[in-house]
Amino acid sequence: MPEDVQALMIHGLVGKGVATEFLAFRDWVLKLPDIPAMLAGKAPIQIPERADQRYAFCAGLANALWKGLEDDALGSEQALARLERFFAISAALTSDFATLTLLDALQGSDEVSTQARTLALFSHPAFDAWSEQHGEVFQQHLEDQPFGAVTAEKELFDA
Repeated sequence: MPEDVQALMIHGLVGKGVATEFLAFRDWVLKLPDIPAMLAGKAPIQIPERADQRYAFCAGLANALWKGLEDDALGSEQALARLERFFAISAALTSDFATLTLLDALQGSDEVSTQARTLALFSHPAFDAWSEQHGEVFQQHLEDQPFGAVTAEKELFDA
């Protein structure tokens, strides 16, 4: 269906204000790179230039990293290859966005999942290069956390 017809339908269904916001969001989302393809090595690494799109990209990257992987399979070849690409993509990010992405990627649905993800990320061979490039900002973030809020991430990072 042509875009102008879609826009007319959406305007008619939800009203001009909401439709305008929705259509702008849809156009914005369609401009984001294909994160799953990047993680699979099937697309080149492309980092959005706009900060708002980079933020959405980083959140999507952290989410897509674990999609379809069970916590007990984080040492599989598929998981290790995906982690390798994750760190390659992170190398193209500034340290603030790379830290944001890593912190998001560490989070699991429960404590066991978070621990498994933390171990998979911090024990991956590419983490050393990530740490060399972005570790100062990551360490600063950990130090800025209120007492008691710093978890196993700091202990593992300092090890």
